Amino acid sequence: MLNIIKNPLKTKEITCKIFSFGLILLLLGCSLSKETDLTSATPDALKETMAKVQDFQFRLEKLREKKFKKDVTVKVQSEEDFRQYVRKSIDESMPEKVAQAYQTALIKLGLLPTDYNLRTGIEDLYVSQAGAYYEPTTKTFYVLKTKLPPLVMNPMFIHELQHALQDQYFDLDTLMRKSVANSNDDQARAFRYLMEGEATYVMTIYSLRNQGFTSPIMLHRAIMLYRYTNRKDYITTQKLSLALMGEGAADQKKSLEIMEKTPLYLFWSILAPYFHGADAVHQIVKTDQWNEVDKLFANPPVSTEQLMHPEKLIPPRDDPIDCPTPEFNNSWTVAYENTLGEFGFWVLFTQFETESSSPSEAAAGWDGDKYFLLKDENDHTGLGLITVWDDAAEAQESFKAYGEVLNKKHPNWTTAEEKDSLSWSQTTAEGSFQTLLILKNKLWVALEDFPQSQIAQIKTTVLSQLEKE
Repeated sequence: MLNIIKNPLKTKEITCKIFSFGLILLLLGCSLSKETDLTSATPDALKETMAKVQDFQFRLEKLREKKFKKDVTVKVQSEEDFRQYVRKSIDESMPEKVAQAYQTALIKLGLLPTDYNLRTGIEDLYVSQAGAYYEPTTKTFYVLKTKLPPLVMNPMFIHELQHALQDQYFDLDTLMRKSVANSNDDQARAFRYLMEGEATYVMTIYSLRNQGFTSPIMLHRAIMLYRYTNRKDYITTQKLSLALMGEGAADQKKSLEIMEKTPLYLFWSILAPYFHGADAVHQIVKTDQWNEVDKLFANPPVSTEQLMHPEKLIPPRDDPIDCPTPEFNNSWTVAYENTLGEFGFWVLFTQFETESSSPSEAAAGWDGDKYFLLKDENDHTGLGLITVWDDAAEAQESFKAYGEVLNKKHPNWTTAEEKDSLSWSQTTAEGSFQTLLILKNKLWVALEDFPQSQIAQIKTTVLSQLEKE
């Protein structure tokens, strides 16, 4: 169950949840023998799997130590009906005007290509990756890919039924709406880490046991596979697994081709809640302490940092510092604002291949951020980014890494360096523009692509308001 990228400025999230078959193939890829037959998707495979829903529920009850309050409704949905559902959800939660501002901000951050259409990309991506999904508002589990072999389809059923179990005890719809109410992608993603992480963890245990692997060592190896898999390894493993499925995997191969072309930020927005979320739940559960997971649904995490480092969930929690968007004069308006979180910085540093520190090291120590898109009366847009870190050393490390990012984003700009600041400038037919990166103890601020005649005033406004906080 995956959440489509939503418009974080609205309180209503797109409630579409999708499960990608790729996760199952990655898991199976680490344990399948050459003799394993992945092609046994007979015409009756779906019917046989549907007939085992109650058996799956019984297995889940034993594994998760919770009883279903009622049987789960399961329906088959066509791809066209699903596409219409996705399109309607995008229209409601990310209308064109807001999507344009969000898209512009992600492009300026360097997280999307300059020619990427966010709404179209999301629609195509999620329709292509859809295998099944559980919809909390209708309390229904929808099956989309009906010709998968049982070795793939059965774990998919376990995963989505686990979401139904979550919903029966914790009301997923309400929790998801709360997670997006603060215009904060990072907080919404943190809840997806929990929700998808638990379902993936349960599915992994089921899949291993179903293949005869009951040793905790095998579970640990599977979780380590999730933790350390990178994009290249994931794509390679999928191709090898799909080769075992033969001609019957045509749809899945097309899905993988789309995933392979997906921008890194959207790629990890899809997969990190599964992979890294399962790793987090594994650390939280430890010796079958499911009650600790229950407590998180009662009091959800508020940052990806807390699930990338589960020790930060131990009371008193390490909650992030709020970074308010500065107030500007009438010549500049805030067109968009959001939060990257540790996840966002990790993806950014990974994409730009920082060398002063590894991406995970440079992103660790995050303690809060806010990025905002500013627009003037001439429709010129500039990007502001305020960040706070655990201490001055962490701020310095990430400051250097972000400087590398800016150097790669502005390769033809003139660069100047002082003790605690960097600046880039260029002159074009439209005028002269400047980018500043300023370090102040535990925080740093980036102001990107502003008119040179105005950036000094914008810098003063931002820093003076930060000093008041």
